[in-house]
Amino acid sequence: MSSLITFENMEFGKLTVIEKDGEFFFIGNEIAELLGYSNYRKAVMVHVDEEDKLRSQIGYAGQMREVTLINESGLYSLILSSKLPQAKEFKRWVTKDVLPSIRKNGGYIRNQENLSKEEILANAVLLANNLIAEKEKVIEDLEPKAKYFDELVNNHLLTNFRNTAKELHIPQKVFIQFLIDKELIYRDKKN
Repeated sequence: MSSLITFENMEFGKLTVIEKDGEFFFIGNEIAELLGYSNYRKAVMVHVDEEDKLRSQIGYAGQMREVTLINESGLYSLILSSKLPQAKEFKRWVTKDVLPSIRKNGGYIRNQENLSKEEILANAVLLANNLIAEKEKVIEDLEPKAKYFDELVNNHLLTNFRNTAKELHIPQKVFIQFLIDKELIYRDKKN
């Protein structure tokens, strides 16, 4: 089970934290960018040990993306290797504010020491409602695909050109010609 939490900081920008099986992960390219590396992918590849990173598909920026996630150890490796003067302040923000807040409250709330328990709870409810709305949008987007797949599976993954062309709302001959042009099918010598 994993959950994705996005944080905003006026000085550093956006930070995405993924909690997966009780461990915190960060999007490698995002951290490298925040720390001033010019080549994000290379920074993660060079400075983060293999055991501190993994490839994973996550819902990110409105779509499913394959990203390199780094654990806390990988985060510290990138911070220690950064030449950016703000790297120390970034580390302090992540280690003193963000991670302890997630561990304590299940989320990060700026200036939480000034909030009452009711305000923290209200923020949590708002966050939960936003997450539910996002998930409902994803479900709504995936529903037609799931319906199509279910119909295809009910046909034992078999379909014909006529039915496929109908589903695509194009004439059968146009569909067949497209497949021939893309060399996905061919006509034998007799036809």
